[in-house]
Amino acid sequence: MSKQPTAPETPTAGPAGVRVPGADRAERAERAERGRRAGWPGRAGGTGTSDLPGRIVAALLVAGILTQISYPLTSGTVLRVVTVVSVVLLTSAGVLHAALRWSAAHAAVLFLVAGGIGLLAEAVGVRTGYPFGEYVYTGQLGLKLAEVPLLVPIAWTMIAYPALLLGRRLAARPDGSTSRIRTVLLGGITLASWDLYLDPQMIAQDAWRFAHPTPHLPGVPGIPLTNFAGWVLVALVMIAALDRALPDRPRHHPTWEWPAAAVLTWTWLGSAVGNLLFFGRPWVALYGGLVMGLTMLPYLRRLAAASQPGQERQQPSEKPTPDTAPGSPGATSARTGTSSTGTSSTGTSSTGTSSSGTSTSNSSTRTSPTRTSPTSTDNLTAGSARNGGDE
Repeated sequence: MSKQPTAPETPTAGPAGVRVPGADRAERAERAERGRRAGWPGRAGGTGTSDLPGRIVAALLVAGILTQISYPLTSGTVLRVVTVVSVVLLTSAGVLHAALRWSAAHAAVLFLVAGGIGLLAEAVGVRTGYPFGEYVYTGQLGLKLAEVPLLVPIAWTMIAYPALLLGRRLAARPDGSTSRIRTVLLGGITLASWDLYLDPQMIAQDAWRFAHPTPHLPGVPGIPLTNFAGWVLVALVMIAALDRALPDRPRHHPTWEWPAAAVLTWTWLGSAVGNLLFFGRPWVALYGGLVMGLTMLPYLRRLAAASQPGQERQQPSEKPTPDTAPGSPGATSARTGTSSTGTSSTGTSSTGTSSSGTSTSNSSTRTSPTRTSPTSTDNLTAGSARNGGDE
């Protein structure tokens, strides 16, 4: 007598201290599901528990934010060091995040494109006054290249990357595609709005100076309106270039977007609170908070909705499976609601039905008072259609 296969054991509750079969696997699966919903990277395609690279990204992010929190408590040389360290930490977190989602090569492309465009725009601006207005960098930010501190293109990269992800998420269509124009506009506005915070802070630190600081925004002296117009132009070009250079969808960890969102959220809210409560610049807090909030609020709402269970967007398959391919027996059965057994063309041909036989059978089907079974009718119809039969 053959032994019947048994069903796998289902974990059940047991006495305290007693290992229940399958309980460890169930617990690991539950943790993996929680990690997937939270968007944390994992060893198995981004759906498991946290891994070391993900922890490094989080550590860099937290260190960068904590460093910036110390701004109001520092001055002089210490403030310059804090500025450099915070920018390097947050930019490193973004570049590593991109490497984990795509590849190291794509992370290098991110840095070269964003940093390169930022460096080029600043070098042209210092020499010609376009597009920002006439200005000059002091020695507060360290080493320079083409009269531009090396920290400046790094800072462009720090916000450009999360601004790109924001633009793509807000520009996403229901079918999973994205609008490049909306991506560039929304991401560019977010990147440019950062300067409403940045320039007042750097002018106060004497990091750079404008030759003609008027006309300026009410309550924000020292920064000409041409500077903000130049930022909008460069930001749009930078986001457009990054959108072309980086793939539309990440290869790994597709839901792991919170580190980039955290950089933007901290920049938006932290800068508003800092300018309002610690730096005595309420107009800067008002302008930056309002303009950056135009894109940040809908971005955070959409990101939160995507992280809810059951809200993951279905990705369109690259090609149909054999059972669902157009014209296949399985697809026909799915459309008609009948079983594919006995209704496929192969099953019909095996009965030896000829063209004349099909016509006779069809005729008898119409005149016979006995009701023909649906399967027989399907077979006759399939055979008639295949052999060119006509009812």
